[in-house]
Amino acid sequence: PEEAIEVVESWLNAKFVGGRHKRRIKKISKLEKEN
Repeated sequence: PEEAIEVVESWLNAKFVGGRHKRRIKKISKLEKEN
């Protein structure tokens, strides 16, 4: 359980660099603004 907490904390504290998901996030953001 302690290792899982460390993994989640690392993931939450990591900087988002975009990459291949950037376009998808832009599409989702646009849809959210339209609705």
